[in-house]
Amino acid sequence: MKKLFLRCCLVSVLVFAFCTLMNLLGLFRFLEYKSYDGRMARTAGLFKADENIAVVIIDQDSLDWAKENLGWSWPWPRSSYGDMVRFFNMGNANCVAFDMMYTEPSVYGKEDDESFASANREFGRTALAVHFLEDDPDNVHAVYPIPELRQSAGILSSVVSAKDFDTVVRRNRYGFVLDGNVFPQLGTAPLVAAGEATREELRQKIEAGETVNLRFTKSLNDYIPYSAMQILQSYRAAAGVDAGNAGDVSLDAEKADNVNAGDANAGNESASLLDSSDGNASGGNSDDGNSGDGNPEESDASEEEVEEESDLLSPEDFEGMSVFVGVYAPGLFDICSTPVSQMYPGMGVHVSLLDTLLNGNQIKNANTPLTTSVLTAVMAFLGAAFILLVSVVKKRSAAFALTAMGFVLPLVLYVGICYALFAWGIWIALVAPVAAFILSFASSTAAGYFSEGRQKKYIKTAFSQYLSPIVIDELVADPAKLKLGGERKQITCYFSDVQGFTSISEGLDPAELTAFLNEYTSEMSDVIMNSGGTIDKYEGDAIIAFWNAPTDQEDHALRAVEAAISCQERLEQMQEELVKISHKSVKQRIGLNTGFAVVGNMGSRMRFNYTMLGDSVNLAARLEGQNKAFGTYTMCSAETKNAAVEHGTKLKFRELAKLQVVGKKEAVTVFEPMSPSVFAKREVELETFAEALKEFYSANFAKAKELFQSIAQSDAAAKNYLEKCTEFIATPPDADWDGRWIATSK
Repeated sequence: MKKLFLRCCLVSVLVFAFCTLMNLLGLFRFLEYKSYDGRMARTAGLFKADENIAVVIIDQDSLDWAKENLGWSWPWPRSSYGDMVRFFNMGNANCVAFDMMYTEPSVYGKEDDESFASANREFGRTALAVHFLEDDPDNVHAVYPIPELRQSAGILSSVVSAKDFDTVVRRNRYGFVLDGNVFPQLGTAPLVAAGEATREELRQKIEAGETVNLRFTKSLNDYIPYSAMQILQSYRAAAGVDAGNAGDVSLDAEKADNVNAGDANAGNESASLLDSSDGNASGGNSDDGNSGDGNPEESDASEEEVEEESDLLSPEDFEGMSVFVGVYAPGLFDICSTPVSQMYPGMGVHVSLLDTLLNGNQIKNANTPLTTSVLTAVMAFLGAAFILLVSVVKKRSAAFALTAMGFVLPLVLYVGICYALFAWGIWIALVAPVAAFILSFASSTAAGYFSEGRQKKYIKTAFSQYLSPIVIDELVADPAKLKLGGERKQITCYFSDVQGFTSISEGLDPAELTAFLNEYTSEMSDVIMNSGGTIDKYEGDAIIAFWNAPTDQEDHALRAVEAAISCQERLEQMQEELVKISHKSVKQRIGLNTGFAVVGNMGSRMRFNYTMLGDSVNLAARLEGQNKAFGTYTMCSAETKNAAVEHGTKLKFRELAKLQVVGKKEAVTVFEPMSPSVFAKREVELETFAEALKEFYSANFAKAKELFQSIAQSDAAAKNYLEKCTEFIATPPDADWDGRWIATSK
C-alpha cells in the first residue's frame, strides 16, 4: 500500500509538472480555445441581446424588392443609404454604423455620393468603416472611404477585428490608433456618439493593448432585426414618395419632415461606460430603455410578419437606438469564425462588442498561469488518489465500477464548474486540469494493472475508431507518439465538397441522406486510399485528405491529382445510383495544393486525430471553393501541377488564372487538371482559351473578350472571363495591374 501510495504521488507530481510545462509552452492553447468556444456556444442562449441595438440587413428579399420596385441592381445607389440615415435621423437615433466599405466612387455618379454625404452631415453621428492593413507592423496602411464620405462621417471606425492564432474571433478591440488619431471600433462608435466613452479613454485602452472578450448571442437575429427593404419603404412613406416609384432613385432630404440632426456628443466627458462595473449602463437615450420594436415578442417575429407590418414602422421606433447596417445576402457579406458559428456574419462581431459593453458581461480571464497550475495540481492528485481507493477493493466487479465512477464523476464535476463559472463571466482553464486528471488516472492505472504487452493492446483497442491502421501500428511500436505534437513536411492537400449539397439534403429524409453520404464518401474514400492518401476527416459532405504522411511518398502530388481525376470519373459512373437517392445530378468540387504543413497527432492525450495544419492546407480549401468562380470542378495550384509534372505525368493542365484568394495579398497561378482523353476532345477550345488568357493578362480586354466569346457556349471558364472582360472594359483596372483575378468570397 505504501509503495502504491508513493507511486501515485510520483505519478501525480510528474503529471502536474508535465501538464504545467505543456500549458506554459502554449501547447494546450488550441484545445483550450476550443473548450472556450464550446462554453460560449452552450451559454449564449442564457443572455438576452440589448434592446437598444437594432440591426438593418440588406438581405436577398431587400435586393429582390429593390430590383423589382426601384430598378436597382447591386450595388445600390448610395442615396439609398442616405435615405436610411435620414429616416433614423427623424427618430433621433443614437448612431448609425455602416459595416460597408466605400472605397470607390459610386457607379451612379458624384451626385449619388453627395446625397449620402449630405445625410451624414445632417445627422452628425454616422459611423463609416475604415480598414487597416497590418501585414507589416511598421507600415500600417489605412483604407478610407472616398473623400466625400470620409469628410461627412461623424465617426470613422475601425472594422479590423482581433483574431486569435486559429483565426477565430473571440474578442474585439476598442479601436485603432494611427498617426495619433483614434478610430473607435465600429462597435464602440455608438458609445462615443452617446457620450458614454471618450476618444481619450479609448486611446488609453488601445495603447495598453486591452481587448474585450465578447459575449456572443446565437445570431444577429437575437437583436432587433429589420430588413433594408422595411426601412426604405417606411422612409419613402414618411417622405411622401410612392413606394413603387422606380423612377425616383434618390429621395430629396427636403421631402422629409421633422429631421433632427442631433448632437454627436463627441466631447461629452460624462462617466464612461467602459469603466462601469454594474453592467447596467444603457447605450440609448430612451427613458425606459425599451424603444419601438425592442420588446422580445416583436424581436422574435418571423420575416413574413415583419414584412406585413413594415408600413407600421416610424422613425420614433429608433429613438436613442444604435443601428448597424450591413449586407446579409448570399455571396455579398463577409464571414468569420466565432465560438458560436464558423460562418458568423462579420457585422455580428461589431454588434456583439457593443452588446457586451452595454451589458457589462465581457468574459473575465482567470486562465492565468498561477490559477491554472493550482487547478492542474489538484486534478493530477485526484486522478492518482482514486487508484489508491480502488486498490483496497478486492472484488473485481466492484473495483471496475469504482474505477469507472472515479474517472467519470470528477471530470463531470470539474467540467460543470467550468461551464457554470463561464456563465457568470469567468473563464478558468479546462484542458490542462482535465488532461492532468486523465493522464494521472491513466498512468496510475497502467502502472498498477498493465504490462507492456497489455498497454499495446489497450492502445490498439482504444484508438482504432479514431486513427487509420497505419497510424495505430506506429503507436503500438512507439507509444511515446501518443503525446501531442507533429512534424513539418511537404504534403499535398485535398478538399472536396458536393455542389448544392444543402438543396440535396433538404429534399431527403434522414435515412436517405445517410445512405447518400455513405455511398458517396465510401466510393471517394476508396479511390483516395487506394492511391496512398490519408483521410483526415469528413465534414458533412466534405472530404479532407492528404498525401506524403505518415509515410513518405515522393510522387505525392501526382498521386493526389490522379486521385482527384479518378474521383470525378467515379462520380460520373455513380450518377444513376446517386440520382435514385438524391433525385438530382451530383457534382463535386475539388481543390488541391502542395506545400509545407504540420502533420501529426492533434488533440488531447485520450482523444486525438492524425491531421494537418498550415497555410498550404487553407489554400487548398480556398481553391476548392474558387471552382465556383470559374465554372470548373477540379482546381490545383502551380505547386501541385509542377510537382506532378516532375514525375512524368501524362495528365494535362489548363491554366485558369492568377488568383488572389481572400485573406492573401499574393496571387497564385491555378490550373484545371484533366485526363489526356478529355484534353484531346477539347484541344482546339483549350488552345483558344490559352490565347485569350494571354490577351487578358496583357490587359487587351477587347481582344480577350472576342476570343472568350467564341468558346463561351461550351466552356464555363470562358463564359466567366467574358463577364470579367466586359467589367474591365467598362472600368479598367489600375495601370500596375498584373493580370490577377481577385476573389471576393471564400
